[in-house]
Amino acid sequence: LAVASGSSDRNRQNPAQRMPPAPTAAGPVNPLLTLLLTREAFVNHADEQGRTPLMKCVIDGDSPDDVALLIQFGADVFARDGRGRSAL
Repeated sequence: LAVASGSSDRNRQNPAQRMPPAPTAAGPVNPLLTLLLTREAFVNHADEQGRTPLMKCVIDGDSPDDVALLIQFGADVFARDGRGRSAL
C-alpha cells in the first residue's frame, strides 16, 4: 500500500468518511492495514507484478476481515495482475 503525503491529522477519517470495522469472531483486523487505510493509503497500488494488496491478501490466505476491509476502502475486486489473474 502506498500512502499519500500530507496526512498528518491523527483523527482525520479517510476521504470516503469510512471507519474500519470492529474485530469480529473470525479474528481481528490487521492493525497496520487499518492504520494505512485510514491514512489514505492507495488501496489499488500494484507491485511490479501487477498485484494489488487485495490480491496479496487472498493469495496469502489472510483474514477474511482484512479482505473485507480492503474492499470497504475501495479495493478493485476485478483488477488483474500481469498474468491476467484477479483476486476472485
